[in-house]
Amino acid sequence: MVELAAQSELLQVEPITLDDLRALAAEGRLYAVIDACDADPVPEKMQELGASDSDDDPPDARAVCLYRGDSRRDFFTFAPFLAHVDEALLDWIADTLWAEPWGIFLVAGPHIAPDSPGATTEAAHAPRTATFPDTPPAPSRVHPCPSAVSFDAIRRHLRKFLKVKSPEGKTLYFRYYDPRILAAFLPACNEQELRQLFGPLESFITAGAWSGEEQIMRHTFADVVGDT
Repeated sequence: MVELAAQSELLQVEPITLDDLRALAAEGRLYAVIDACDADPVPEKMQELGASDSDDDPPDARAVCLYRGDSRRDFFTFAPFLAHVDEALLDWIADTLWAEPWGIFLVAGPHIAPDSPGATTEAAHAPRTATFPDTPPAPSRVHPCPSAVSFDAIRRHLRKFLKVKSPEGKTLYFRYYDPRILAAFLPACNEQELRQLFGPLESFITAGAWSGEEQIMRHTFADVVGDT
């Protein structure tokens, strides 16, 4: 295992601004995982963007519940949602959720054709401890940024980490989309774990003012930085 002191070299962590987030949103590459737990405005807003409490997601939905099946039906009002962020949604997050640990932003990486040298399978990105839900494929959708990885690919990737197995074999929910958990978890990962977690993503971004002051930090895997 990589020593913890060396693992920090695997991540590039830098402060960015709301204007930087606006630029990423304008490029069509900004997404968010928004946590509805203890956040009453979230489910209604996600439904406005097309999220459904059934597994029949509209093809043009800009937000979807990451849970599926019984978990979606039973826990829709407490679930994590994936949303494609435009400037209006960014403003809503900043105005409505900023003071709480509301979730995280994601930056989509470049699309890689399946037969290209840099392509990898979804299984290669899957954590060894993840529980893989046995669910039918979601309807395809057109992504507004053709050069970036698709909405559906990001959703499939993120769903792999919703449940993990403990060393004792117990299945647990993993709230990686809590920015406090993610900020502590990433530096503790070794290279293989980071590669699995980032998958098709270029960066994770923790943003908000829940700590008493506004901080927007972009976390990028060093392997991605080296490829840019």
